[in-house]
Amino acid sequence: ELNLILPEFKAPFLKTDFKQLVDATTELRTAYQLMTRPEFERTVASMGVRYNWSHQNLNQTFDLLDLSYTYMPRVDPGFASTYLNDTSYLKYSYEDHFILRSAYSFSFSSVPFGSVSRDYHTWKGSFESAGNLLYAGYALAGAPKDANGFYKIGKINFSQYVRGELEFAKSVTLDSRSRLAYRAGVGLAYPYGNSTILPGRHQPY
Repeated sequence: ELNLILPEFKAPFLKTDFKQLVDATTELRTAYQLMTRPEFERTVASMGVRYNWSHQNLNQTFDLLDLSYTYMPRVDPGFASTYLNDTSYLKYSYEDHFILRSAYSFSFSSVPFGSVSRDYHTWKGSFESAGNLLYAGYALAGAPKDANGFYKIGKINFSQYVRGELEFAKSVTLDSRSRLAYRAGVGLAYPYGNSTILPGRHQPY
């Protein structure tokens, strides 16, 4: 894994005044993983460009492009028949994947980040979208679909979906020795176009 973190925005479309107003970083990341087990072999490659910036009580993150590729050259037939049958929720995790996504997330706190306070509330949210640029490019180029009506990169159906989440949390002081904390959240995800199933939860780097 190789990461490069630059202590400023590296984006030509942003105004200088805005860059000076916020505390920002630009992350360039690439990673490669090879796993060999008796049950399977798996290759995972990824790369991405991420912007992080904060101002007062608000932290924000924008993944401009995040590419993830999973290749499974071998899965043991006995392992597959036992654990990866058509009714298993694990089956999709042991298939090839190609995901090209963009995402935005934020975190807001009623008190400045890093301060000590027993009474506060926070809002967190995220939205991500995958596959739309690829689908539009294939459609404009007139690329053929497979027998099931999907576009492919090599032999892999690339993922296409949208996903959003919102969470609220609050901490209230009851007395000098105790406090009450609670949290509520909601999320929605929808595969469409080139996908009928959502990929596994994307792990942040």
